[in-house]
Amino acid sequence: EVFKARDKKNPKKFVAMKKVLMDNEKEG
Repeated sequence: EVFKARDKKNPKKFVAMKKVLMDNEKEG
């Protein structure tokens, strides 16, 4: 599953990220 997420370095920029990668980032 892929969704649009805000880039931490560029809040105005939206990037497509996989939900799995985002979940791992939250856990870490």
